[in-house]
Amino acid sequence: MANWVNEFAKWSPAVSTIIFKGNPQIRKTLGHSLRNGKFNVLLTTYEYVIRDKALLAKIKWRYMIIEFV
Repeated sequence: MANWVNEFAKWSPAVSTIIFKGNPQIRKTLGHSLRNGKFNVLLTTYEYVIRDKALLAKIKWRYMIIEFV
């Protein structure tokens, strides 16, 4: 995920990104930003999508790309 963070910072610094990872309390806090919809890109892993599917399912996504490694 660090590579994606670096690529967005380098090539699209104006794009608002949220890095969705960390312990449950951090992810819960990030959930408030997600509900506001003030982001363009959410960077996370498949594992966090599964763990927090109830929260992430409430967002009306236009596109979702999940990279499996």
